[in-house]
Amino acid sequence: MKRQFTLAFLASMGALVSTNMAHGNDAKPDVAAKTRVICFGDSITAGKYPDHLAELRPDLEIVNAGVGGNITAQGLARMEADVLSRKPDVVLIMFGTNDSVLRAAKTYRTPLKTFGENLEKMIEACRAVGATPVVATLLPIISAPYYTRHPKEFYTPEGGLDAILARYRETTIEVAKAHTVHVVDMNTLIHGDESHLKPDGVHPNEAGEKAIAKNFADALVALEMKSGA
Repeated sequence: MKRQFTLAFLASMGALVSTNMAHGNDAKPDVAAKTRVICFGDSITAGKYPDHLAELRPDLEIVNAGVGGNITAQGLARMEADVLSRKPDVVLIMFGTNDSVLRAAKTYRTPLKTFGENLEKMIEACRAVGATPVVATLLPIISAPYYTRHPKEFYTPEGGLDAILARYRETTIEVAKAHTVHVVDMNTLIHGDESHLKPDGVHPNEAGEKAIAKNFADALVALEMKSGA
């Protein structure tokens, strides 16, 4: 990784102290800005998990950059304005739910190969500005309520909804590992547990949002430990 956010924080504090000493100023250094963590994704991110993450990590600045209905291509199109221009230290990337949805039989909104390439571009864009990317897999979907709104026959030839989601999840993990990026497998978080999802079977309820926030908070701690903070 090009920059570990905790080390950057310590370096900035050191620079402030050095500046004051160079000018003979015995005053205490200015308080450094909080480490900025941007939550980047679709409607699941646009919900309240970033608020719960902020409650768990009040020492960090948490920014919600989720937009409902987004696929990875749309995320890439707005990444400069919504993420990179804000000078993030860490970017929590979570896409895939909308990318994997079939529009017609065997016609994905985002082909699997393109989905993986889009994630790679997001990772590279984060690192180009010195930010640390963290990638999360898409959440599970409860098929029974989902099929009341989407034709089941679209999914059956592809092995069913779970099999399709698994392929996008595996691609996310493969991309993260190939680029040495910390990955959070949200599927293991609430797989098959309807108590964490709204009646639509797709979006997390408050319990689910809190669980997502906790998993990301754990990932941030892991990054801090890895950086030696």
